[in-house]
Amino acid sequence: MNTSLTSAAILAGALILTPNIPTAFAAPVQVREAGARSDQQTERTEQDKIAQRFVKLEQIKGATVKLHANPEAIRKAAKDGETADRPECTVNDLMLDPRTGQITRALIGAGGFLGIGEKTVAIDFGELTWDQEDACFSLSMTRKDLENAESFDLSEAKKRDRKAHAVEASSSKASQPQQLGDYFYQPYQGGFFVGGELDELELYDAIGQEFGGVSDTIIDLDERKVAYFVISRGGVAGVGADRYLMPMANLTLTQRMESDEDEANSVLWTKRTTADLELAPAYDEPDQGVITKAMIDSVKTRFKG
Repeated sequence: MNTSLTSAAILAGALILTPNIPTAFAAPVQVREAGARSDQQTERTEQDKIAQRFVKLEQIKGATVKLHANPEAIRKAAKDGETADRPECTVNDLMLDPRTGQITRALIGAGGFLGIGEKTVAIDFGELTWDQEDACFSLSMTRKDLENAESFDLSEAKKRDRKAHAVEASSSKASQPQQLGDYFYQPYQGGFFVGGELDELELYDAIGQEFGGVSDTIIDLDERKVAYFVISRGGVAGVGADRYLMPMANLTLTQRMESDEDEANSVLWTKRTTADLELAPAYDEPDQGVITKAMIDSVKTRFKG
């Protein structure tokens, strides 16, 4: 018997009977590719959620608020087989708790025309619903509801707030100024802080040295609070500056003054040194949203404890 021919025949028969051998060898590669696609899809879904959850303060200030159409407009539009147009107003500013960063109220501009004759109404921030796609809010009130609401005077509210907390601070040992270098520092004296003033704050380190200034404020819409600050350091007029991402939970809204009787300026202060702050995660705005999971994890790792 010709053993070479027999071996060849057996091999040929095996190949005919098992035509899926190449597929079997390729299967692990296909599984890996499918797994990679699944991981990428999970990352995209997760980033979509993060993009909807976190926004910059500048996106909220000036954002459109879509109101409910009044019943008469809804009925009229329904007769014509249409949907009633929703009146719009604007978020002028936010009010927040200076100790926790919790956003308490949105200051809405109501009535008037092109800002003339407009009044400000303070709305519970929780009543607003954010629409990420259109970058606007929805509010379950009509224009008439807003126009009939009580007007809010921010300047007067600030005066009342300062007066009330000045009395409280004078009797509290914890509120007494502490000297660092040539300046005195004390916890912020007030029951609220205005969101629009956050981007004017400078950050000082543990010994009172200026580290940098706030260039962006990132809001957590789920928690309804200020979550992170982007601190810029160095550069000229913001150009060439290093940008660091820092959690509000590790910074304190403070008042800084040249003497314990001088008028105070609001600043951010931290118990960390400049050398420590320079190790904070660098901030580079992502393609989608204003922050990524990797950035959040990096901040947690760097600022834990």
